[in-house]
Amino acid sequence: MKLKFLITNLFHVFLSNLITIVTSVIVVLILPKIMGVTEYSYWQLYIFYLTYIGFFHLGWIDGIYLKYGGLEYQNLDKKQFYSQILQFFSFLILISFLLFGFNLLIVTDPNAKYIYNMTIISMIVTNLRMLFVYILQMTNRLKDSSIILISDRVIYIFLLFLFIIFKWHEYKVMIWADVLGRTFSLLLSFWTCKDIVFQSLSEFILDLRESFDNIRVGINLMLSNIASSMIIGIVRMGIQWNWNIETFGKVSLMLSISNLLMTFINAIGLVVFPLLKRTKTENLSKIYSNLRNVLMLIMFAILLFYYPLKIILDLWLPAYRDALIFMALIFPMSIYEGK
Repeated sequence: MKLKFLITNLFHVFLSNLITIVTSVIVVLILPKIMGVTEYSYWQLYIFYLTYIGFFHLGWIDGIYLKYGGLEYQNLDKKQFYSQILQFFSFLILISFLLFGFNLLIVTDPNAKYIYNMTIISMIVTNLRMLFVYILQMTNRLKDSSIILISDRVIYIFLLFLFIIFKWHEYKVMIWADVLGRTFSLLLSFWTCKDIVFQSLSEFILDLRESFDNIRVGINLMLSNIASSMIIGIVRMGIQWNWNIETFGKVSLMLSISNLLMTFINAIGLVVFPLLKRTKTENLSKIYSNLRNVLMLIMFAILLFYYPLKIILDLWLPAYRDALIFMALIFPMSIYEGK
């Protein structure tokens, strides 16, 4: 029974990540071909800012994931989680008002202002959705969490193809496709966790101690996730500030190609963590060693595809030819990140 349950979870996580890969392939290979370097570069700037929207929850949802991971969904304190959701949403709204004010007063470039505003909207939607996704994942409801994530990318891909057919190649409509996909998945997460979400306001309990404790527990994990992305992020920030938007877009394209490798590692992690929480402590080191050895073989095998991939991209995207050299540096970094 456990084996069947594990296989089912693996299948849904695999399907979710397969959709993510298909989406990434479209963004990496098709959009730069049809949008032009400048429009695609603005689109990549939006994607770049999305990388850091997780910083604004301060580890709140990571703390919930770490504290309650391994519990059964039916055993959760629904009143407590309902209160945490409302407090978290209020916190996101407060942060967004501050960011909107900063954007209004400081930013002058109209393209940058538009991208900042849409990123703030995505920050609210994505962080709130990820709270529900984490609740489902930590209770091993991976099928439901995968459906939520799949719905996001399915709507997104559908809108992208619609815009491509009607030749709407501006970066602004591409951003709207992303935001609408995320919003739909948020609404679906409401429905999936309706026994938590749809409660009377009289059930709400202001528990700041629990909120601060969740942040305390999760902030280190959040910072480690942000720190790993900052390794490349600092370089991209420097390019954005000191070079033109086209140069930023070309380098970002190469990074997007390399990031596809990490999708496989993330997929395995989603399945493994709830199982490890139920595993005896003395068996953890052996399981880790076996997983690490298998993953390293897979990651090194993927590196062999560098040379044929470089030739194909050179033929398909000649406008980005001068940036392909960076892939030789970025691919090995994916191995370290995966480990």
